[in-house]
Amino acid sequence: MTDPLYRKGTGGSKRWSGSASPMMLRPIGVLAFFVKFVVVFGVLVWPWTVVTERYPDYFRALGNGFLSTLGSSAVCRVEAGKAGEATETVLKTIHAKSSVAKRRGVSSYRAGFVPTVFVAALVLATPVRWKRKLLSLLLGLVLMQLFIAFRLLLSALYDFAWTHEPPLFIPGLVTGYLLSAAFYLFVVSAVGSFIMPVFIWTASTFRKSDWPLFQRLRPNTASLGAHHSGAT
Repeated sequence: MTDPLYRKGTGGSKRWSGSASPMMLRPIGVLAFFVKFVVVFGVLVWPWTVVTERYPDYFRALGNGFLSTLGSSAVCRVEAGKAGEATETVLKTIHAKSSVAKRRGVSSYRAGFVPTVFVAALVLATPVRWKRKLLSLLLGLVLMQLFIAFRLLLSALYDFAWTHEPPLFIPGLVTGYLLSAAFYLFVVSAVGSFIMPVFIWTASTFRKSDWPLFQRLRPNTASLGAHHSGAT
């Protein structure tokens, strides 16, 4: 019986009919992917010393583009902080009526540069065709920038809700819990910097045609049941 996941190539050889290489899920393939990812991630992170004066400007422009105003009663600005500090960017939320401002230090390196490079390294290390890889890289980077803006929005909403005097809004019990949970999960914890990039990589790189490859890893319950019945 012909395996539907493969098609015949030249000389009677078998060739994978999906998009991702089945070698990726073999032990040697997983090891090769991990090594390639580490190397690519290291190569991409290293230029931070070169772009350290450029990326923070882009990070602030991205934030201001999404958060320039939060309604008529609030203003949010992403500004430059003190040079040489780890949090070289300041997220400033301003109460429009009272003019009370809340400042939060942000590291563009940890909040933007590292997650972006993480996604790029995952995509570039994935064994797919280069045309698809470049399209996946473009989509992954766009999704990552949207997520970075979302993290800044969460920070602004969290500051607006409780720390301003008077607060712009007082969330209810459920809303306050969800806002706090989302803030600590996506902004404070490592989920935003390292786990979400994995989801973005998966969404931007893999297609429906790849899932049969992953389904082959699932145990065949029918054969296992027949084997168990035969043993008894």
